Amino acid sequence: MRELPSNPDAPRDFESLVSEHRRGLKAFLLTIVQDYHLAEDILQESLSVVAERWAAGEVRDFWSFSREVVRRQALTAVRKMQNQPVSLSEEALESLQAAFETIGQDPDESRTLALRGCMQKLPHRWLKILNLRYWESNKINAIALKLNIHANVVSVTINRAKSRLADCVTTSLATRRVQS
Repeated sequence: MRELPSNPDAPRDFESLVSEHRRGLKAFLLTIVQDYHLAEDILQESLSVVAERWAAGEVRDFWSFSREVVRRQALTAVRKMQNQPVSLSEEALESLQAAFETIGQDPDESRTLALRGCMQKLPHRWLKILNLRYWESNKINAIALKLNIHANVVSVTINRAKSRLADCVTTSLATRRVQS
């Protein structure tokens, strides 16, 4: 992604919005282009466009604006690939866009709270590995070197932690629904 313009408040706000909506935008893109690597490329290009507009103060609703930029970029990319026809009609794309509108409007706070609670239940070492991997963006081998353990141990720990967190969040949300 290109450097963001120099508005000091925009990059921090922009980054948190990207973090919050990246998954939804990627899912939206994958539905249109049906190619993971192409979707990632389009997402990066789209976020560059959104970043420029965001820094210029032209974006009021991040989710709607970024989704529309992603949609247009995806359609352009699909049309450029002459060997692959557009697999979705315009009506289908509009329906898809309408369905994805609800994702960005009301973030699920209960899922976030459940995840926080579940993370507190993980062993300290697992949390350290997850922190190094996802917060500090270290690669598996770099984590292994920092902690003086084998890279396979790091990979297995990350997979087990993610699995345990997924189970815990699902159980926690189900328990909350029953109690409500």
